[in-house]
Amino acid sequence: MSSGVLLGPTHLQGHTIPVEALQAVEPFEWRRKLQGATGNAWFRLKYAGQRHHKHTSLLVGTNSPVVVVAVDVETQEEILLFDGSQHGHEALFGDTYAPPSDREAWAFYQDPDGEGTFGVVLSAYYQIDYEDEEEGYLNEVDHQGNLALTDGRRMPFAEAQRNGFDCFQIAVTNRLGRTTEVVSEELA
Repeated sequence: MSSGVLLGPTHLQGHTIPVEALQAVEPFEWRRKLQGATGNAWFRLKYAGQRHHKHTSLLVGTNSPVVVVAVDVETQEEILLFDGSQHGHEALFGDTYAPPSDREAWAFYQDPDGEGTFGVVLSAYYQIDYEDEEEGYLNEVDHQGNLALTDGRRMPFAEAQRNGFDCFQIAVTNRLGRTTEVVSEELA
């Protein structure tokens, strides 16, 4: 992405606030805290996928990519955090996925402490140079400024840059103060 402030994924716009980072945020990293419509910052997570066989706190896909939805504990508002078939560089420009019947998020996440209510921090990483002619993306932009995606949809170039991140992470902090990484997906 071009220099300046990273705007982050469009599907999360209006659902996040800046987070005070204990660790330095990389220049190519968008990091924000999830916040519900009423300002609540506590959520339950439900997902479609499974736990990683070795790193059991991580959620991964099965026959299709993982889906993670946050549910506001006060209002029950649902916010789609990540769907590997829709979000990230690979979903936009690589593999396409037929919508399988098992894609609806159904299992609620519990961390190693047995907790199920969390503050949520989201990170998207942007290390793909879409403006580099070698990648060819600019050559594929039509006269209306739209880029053709693998699945046949067309998306404004600026939107494709925001949604075509190459890594996505979800970290949760339970009410006891323990932070656990739930999603860490390489997407390019």
